[in-house]
Amino acid sequence: MRRAVWVVVWLVGCTGGEGPTRGAQCEQIMQELCTRATDNCALFPPDQLTDCIASGVASCCAGNCAATALSTQQEIDTCMAAIGEASCATLDMAAGGPLPATCRHVVQSVPGV
Repeated sequence: MRRAVWVVVWLVGCTGGEGPTRGAQCEQIMQELCTRATDNCALFPPDQLTDCIASGVASCCAGNCAATALSTQQEIDTCMAAIGEASCATLDMAAGGPLPATCRHVVQSVPGV
């Protein structure tokens, strides 16, 4: 659970526009990240996968999951691909590993919406 909290610190960003919801984009990224961290990297037990995704989405949304996202699907896909290619050490946020650069502040939305 602690790892998910560290992860979302890097994912959260806010600006303004039209598109899918912030929650939908956060869900895509956290599903990819948490599944990889659990299945391939064994960073936490499989029974914590759902908690990882839920806490990550909540933090990534920053209390505004219904906001219109500005990030493009291509930006989200690029982040998810980078997660798939990253070393397990990179994904271990508790050990100080940074997320791939393409994932930092990738989810952006209209402020205050």
